[in-house]
Amino acid sequence: EDLQQLILVPLPNVAILGQDPLTEAAVEELRGLLLLLLGCAVQCENKETFIQQIQSLDIETQAAIAICIQQVTQDPRVVLPLQWEELVEAEGADLQLVFSSMVKQIQSMLAQRDTHLERIAELCQEREVHGDSTTAPLGVRNDDPPQSLALQLADSKAKLRRLKQQLEDKGDQILDYKQEIQTMEDQLKKLQKENRSLQSEVRGMRTLRDELDCARERAARTEQLQAELQSCKNRLRSLELTRTQLKCLTQN
Repeated sequence: EDLQQLILVPLPNVAILGQDPLTEAAVEELRGLLLLLLGCAVQCENKETFIQQIQSLDIETQAAIAICIQQVTQDPRVVLPLQWEELVEAEGADLQLVFSSMVKQIQSMLAQRDTHLERIAELCQEREVHGDSTTAPLGVRNDDPPQSLALQLADSKAKLRRLKQQLEDKGDQILDYKQEIQTMEDQLKKLQKENRSLQSEVRGMRTLRDELDCARERAARTEQLQAELQSCKNRLRSLELTRTQLKCLTQN
């Protein structure tokens, strides 16, 4: 509650630690307990002190502890942060990993619920069958497991309801994100269409510019031809005058 984190892995079974501490199962339960304690230590108010003590160890031990710290603080299959505003900023792949882990946890809790319900039904049936032949103390001891399982079942149902609510909230956020992505895709398509239209206009302008250059070249050529034509006319008039003079001289 202080760290605002939801533990998704099964909690350590202290009964096994107390009854059979030297067994392999007890060692595994102890490892889980130490792992959770380590996660609390490196995230509490005095985390600097614990981190300094870890850094004073040899390199191999530091590396092994670092892997454990990363597992208990960043692996969404182990713990789930309840600060949802941090998850909003996460990438799509990280969100998908979180939701996938939540779905698997819900499925696991449902399987545990069914198992507990079956076990409760079996214990109740055994108590009804052997109720007359057992003593009162034994009856009390037989009542304890079903009560404990009932408490665990109630707690599992409460966790399941919280997870379902959180999953629904995340689903609503995903729908909002999908809507935003769809809007952005529509805007992108519109911009791409405008870009294609502008490119067509640019190609048209280039074609017009080429035609204008050709027209300018033709206009310049026309002026040159008009100048040559005028020169030819002047020379023709000079020739006509010379021919007239020559004709007069010939007649005289």
